[in-house]
Amino acid sequence: MFSIPEIEGKVTYPAIAGIRGRGTPMSHPLCNIIGTEPGTWVLSPEQVAAVVAWFRERGTAFGWLVTPSSPPDTETLLKAQGLAPLITLEGLVKHPLEVGEMPAGVRVEESALEDHHDWARLYARAYGEPEEMIQFMTGLLHFNPNPIHRFRNYVAFVDGVDEPVACASTMFFADHPVIYLGGAATLAEHRGKGAYRALVHRRFVDAAAEGCEAAVIQAVSDTSAPICSALGFTRICQQLLYAWQPDSEA
Repeated sequence: MFSIPEIEGKVTYPAIAGIRGRGTPMSHPLCNIIGTEPGTWVLSPEQVAAVVAWFRERGTAFGWLVTPSSPPDTETLLKAQGLAPLITLEGLVKHPLEVGEMPAGVRVEESALEDHHDWARLYARAYGEPEEMIQFMTGLLHFNPNPIHRFRNYVAFVDGVDEPVACASTMFFADHPVIYLGGAATLAEHRGKGAYRALVHRRFVDAAAEGCEAAVIQAVSDTSAPICSALGFTRICQQLLYAWQPDSEA
């Protein structure tokens, strides 16, 4: 969630000791993500207040990712500054990269850079988020021609439907044989038809062909996490995303 470089006018880092993350012009907790620096074992009320003040001055919402390595009193400090729980994520891992056969009646195609806007439009519809925000963030990440980490993006089709009904992405790490599965969403009316499983299958096949050996995912606890568990993923941790809105009151 932190793999975006500072880009003038698009991505800014708050200069607050012990804090990592980004701010963007978008007012959304998934665009503006904050957390503590690795190895930070103590978080002070002043640090949290400084982050809130930074985003309040910008007039944008932000999210704070709480992980098992976050200081133990993080949630208490966040709530005191008006942040509230937004999403529960399950950290899952799969090794080896196997999920059985491709589901019948589904085909998966890889998307090119020029497919960005159509891919983002589908993701926004399926995930229920503002298209402007999705277009912005996928331009920085999934369809960035010069990203920190390389992405491969896909869409899934089901029999009898001309347009794609689901999309997903894979993020690669240059020095590790591990992939990060992200950006997966299926249109509500086509869920339960195997599109999600097909997208996992295709991404595993392609990643294995590149020499990758394992996959990790931050899966939403009440949607994609149960599907991943059924596909053989192992839960290794839980993460919580807290959110602050410009009209929040501490």
